[in-house]
Amino acid sequence: MTFIENQRYLPGWQGCAEKEALPHFTSKQGDKLALLGTLYFWGIDPAGRKIPLTIEQEASGEERLRGVDDRGEIWDFPFTPSALIQGMQENQLIPSLFTCYLTISLARGVICLGGYYQAEYLPAMQQGLLNGLRRIPRYHGMLEPIGRVSTDGYLSGMHAVMTRISTGRLVPAGSLEIIAGGGLTGADLERVGSLTLREAHLASLSETVSDIADDQLISTEWKAQLAADCYQLLADRIVIK
Repeated sequence: MTFIENQRYLPGWQGCAEKEALPHFTSKQGDKLALLGTLYFWGIDPAGRKIPLTIEQEASGEERLRGVDDRGEIWDFPFTPSALIQGMQENQLIPSLFTCYLTISLARGVICLGGYYQAEYLPAMQQGLLNGLRRIPRYHGMLEPIGRVSTDGYLSGMHAVMTRISTGRLVPAGSLEIIAGGGLTGADLERVGSLTLREAHLASLSETVSDIADDQLISTEWKAQLAADCYQLLADRIVIK
């Protein structure tokens, strides 16, 4: 299976470009590019701006990374190990999100714990890769080790320490609040260990609720009300600094 064939199994997910959404490789380019990402690598221009790249196959069978920047200039790299290494060494290429996860997690079994969105898109990347590998019998030996990599874990979106902003109101504590409060004691760590997953998510709602709620549906006082609710629910459970 070539890389160009594998593109069809990873459309639309965060970190995986829809090939049809990438810019066409012409010198006449519109002012705005509607992009979902890039394929395997980003190009980097001298100003540090990212250029979405896709893989094109020549009549000879050679695969090349190509893209066009917002000035209409075409970027072209041989899709070979030596050219990719050189491009990264010269700061002309950086790996895409999928390429990073492919190298670190799916190929080596390292469990990556990130945000709660990752718990959705990383399993989708894993399944897309498996779907592609199933088509080629000589790659079937890779299916079992790639399939058993845990990809649905996450850490962000949870808090175990809060700070009091006024009487009866709690918000998530950051590093400065924790340091100012004397750091974490052994007793604090024991309390952290007793928190449930639900309680840790409740403690972080003032930072995460905007990801799932329409701003127009939230009153101007929602943060204050949420801070008061957190106090009522968590004051006797959470570490407060």
